[in-house]
Amino acid sequence: DFENNWSKSLETSLQNLSINFNRLEQIRSHYFQNLTSLYTLHASSNKISTISKDSFKFLYNLELLDLSSNCIFQLSHGLFDYFINLNRLVLSNNLLKSIQFSKRLNQLIDLDLSRNLIEKFHLSSILLPELQYLDISDNKILKEFTSDNPKLVYLNLNKNIKLENMKSSTNFKDLSSIYLSGLSLNLFSKENLNLLFSHMNELDLSFINAQMLNLFQEENTYLN
Repeated sequence: DFENNWSKSLETSLQNLSINFNRLEQIRSHYFQNLTSLYTLHASSNKISTISKDSFKFLYNLELLDLSSNCIFQLSHGLFDYFINLNRLVLSNNLLKSIQFSKRLNQLIDLDLSRNLIEKFHLSSILLPELQYLDISDNKILKEFTSDNPKLVYLNLNKNIKLENMKSSTNFKDLSSIYLSGLSLNLFSKENLNLLFSHMNELDLSFINAQMLNLFQEENTYLN
């Protein structure tokens, strides 16, 4: 059938592959075993819920992986270990409750985890040392976000209405775009807010506590 045999006829020299909108329910370990030249793989808007652990074993040249808009609720431990050139990973609009990286992804710059069910997320500078763009918006049950990554320039935390704890061991010195719609500014120390507001190019404070905004404006520290 199509789901088991579609990849057998593909050229091994193929560099860009899109299998969007095909109602695929799983990704099996043999699907991409001959496609070692792939640079981009788009597999969004399917019904994928299961991905075999070794599915990406031979995709060591892959730079972009898009698995958005599927039904993925769990990722196998070590699933991304084979990527040495991946710089963009899109997992938005799935059913993920957590995500862990077991191996250092030295080239990953852009990570999209928006519209999932993630409860806790730690952005590690050890495992994701080059990450600059992180979208973890609209994870409505996200309660804790921590980061020790100093290279972030873009952070989207919009619509994480249950976020109770946000900690960072860095000073956000390179962060130029931050989206905090629906959050409480109490999550930030005044020192971090002062730094954030002083050098932002893009800042979204929609639907936050108006009393908090007034307080900072009165103190003439952040918004003036």
